[in-house]
Amino acid sequence: AKAVRRRFSPKQKFYDPSQMISVVRRNASASKCSLSMTIGQRYASSFAHVKRVGVIGAGVAGLQTARSLKARGFEVEVFEKAPDVGGLWRENYVSSGVQIRKNYYGLLDEEIPHGDWASTPEIQKYILGFVDKHNLRSMIRFNTEVSSVSPRADGQRGWDFVVKDKDGKEATHSLDFAVVSHGLYSQTANMPTLPGKESFSGPIIHSSQFLSEDLVKGKKVVVIGGGKSAMDIAKVASKVGESSVLLYRQAHWITPQSILGLIPTEWIFMSRLGQALVGSYKGAWPDAPSGPKLAHTLLAPVMHGVFALLGAIFAVQRKHYGDFKPEHDFVADFYNVPQLQSAEFTQMVDKGEITATKGSVKSVEADGVVLGSGEKVPCDVIVCATGFGSSYPFFDAATLSALGVEKDGLYLYRHLLAPKVQDIAFVGAEASTLENSVTYGLQAEWLARALVGAVELPSADKMQTDVDALKAWKRSWMPESPYRSALILAHFLHYHDSLLADMKETPFRKSPNFLAEMFAPYTYKDYNGIVGAQVAK
Repeated sequence: AKAVRRRFSPKQKFYDPSQMISVVRRNASASKCSLSMTIGQRYASSFAHVKRVGVIGAGVAGLQTARSLKARGFEVEVFEKAPDVGGLWRENYVSSGVQIRKNYYGLLDEEIPHGDWASTPEIQKYILGFVDKHNLRSMIRFNTEVSSVSPRADGQRGWDFVVKDKDGKEATHSLDFAVVSHGLYSQTANMPTLPGKESFSGPIIHSSQFLSEDLVKGKKVVVIGGGKSAMDIAKVASKVGESSVLLYRQAHWITPQSILGLIPTEWIFMSRLGQALVGSYKGAWPDAPSGPKLAHTLLAPVMHGVFALLGAIFAVQRKHYGDFKPEHDFVADFYNVPQLQSAEFTQMVDKGEITATKGSVKSVEADGVVLGSGEKVPCDVIVCATGFGSSYPFFDAATLSALGVEKDGLYLYRHLLAPKVQDIAFVGAEASTLENSVTYGLQAEWLARALVGAVELPSADKMQTDVDALKAWKRSWMPESPYRSALILAHFLHYHDSLLADMKETPFRKSPNFLAEMFAPYTYKDYNGIVGAQVAK
């Protein structure tokens, strides 16, 4: 916290929420024009005012944020609505687990004690150890839900957090900076429209409520959805239930964990070679160096053939033909519903242990569901593995408008900052990569350094230009989804490189071993020392 704090350029404009709110309060009939004129009228001179930071969420993003901020002397308050840390690792559906080996989801500078393919309880134990090691528990308010985050009533920069405990008692905390770390998959559960559901004799639940096998034991089960959670639950229902039917509207690629059983998929998509291949095919990350962009221009036709061949191999491995043939090529589809899985689901479908049916629910009757085709599927339990909606219910309409939330999500500078809203950051809320825990650790460290002036931020106009370029690039080839703004996935190394360059850290973590740098997968261990050196001071 003793670091010299950088001052912004006089041209750096930010939206000051308190100013906008005051205008709206003075003139309830303010037009859209007058509202937009208010945006950007205040200039932020520095983050020197930041002493106390409020963090929403105590999952792997919020906890790593707390660690990095604490190391620089900030007073941190973490608000967690659950009774303990961990987010989805604390409580998730039965059989949930990792899709990748342990080296790709570790917390920076924290050795993982368990085996490659960990269970949810093992990962939660690992997270608990991280909390205890860094003495984070004392700064977390458990069973505390954030009701609203609004401009400070005292006129100072920052935000008023109105929070509610488990007994419904409300309190207000005036803080200098806000960090949103409530995650991508722990918000409002998406439930499909099911006409006639009130007549169904059994339970209709969301996948997040599937916390015990007893719910489906000995039952006829219909699982609605086409992603990993739907397939996981269908497998459980097949093993302990009477029957298991997976009902999906659109097939999605199941990326094998190894190619033809010979090459681990991670060696292709989690290395710089993989980044180069995907970048040459779909385009380099917008702020990547000119080399990858030139490679895309020159090699895109060749890469189209390469990935067509790879897609054909995956189609054979995971039986992606007929009704189970995806609409998009596997790279584009991966940026819609990413999943890496073993062959178990495909094998269970082949054996008739799971019935995979393409279709949608026309209506629900007492003892089953009627499909659009007219076919009736008898069932006792319906599980909707239909994901979550992204939302920020604690912000008022004016702040949401200034943030610029769109139907495909919230586009941010470096997936962290909103160019027109000052004193707020999003760590782990608008970023999804192949190494989420690693990414969130780097985001947390980037933010901590930015708050003490060790990361030089561009003007708000330059930030917005970068955001617009990223938005246009994603929309040019990624399938539309509510999370498109957050998707980084197989471009994660390009994104990590940008964060590291901002922090004046070398992005080439395996250097001087050129072969390892180009061909070996990047793991959490490659980033050790970036955060640890600061924490040790």
